[in-house]
Amino acid sequence: MQIQKENTELGQIEYSFRTGEPLIVLLNCFGSFDTVQNFSQVLKYLPKDFEIFAPDFLNTWL
Repeated sequence: MQIQKENTELGQIEYSFRTGEPLIVLLNCFGSFDTVQNFSQVLKYLPKDFEIFAPDFLNTWL
């Protein structure tokens, strides 16, 4: 998994990704961990050729 940071009008967003096919989007909005940490147990069971996109929305509503 690669981690990328992007600046937007609303602030900085961080997301993790892995290229492949088909695309799986993992959304997180609970807890104090980032998206990849919350889904770590799921990720190890997904085939390695699946594309993953996991944005971190942590505290974006505060």
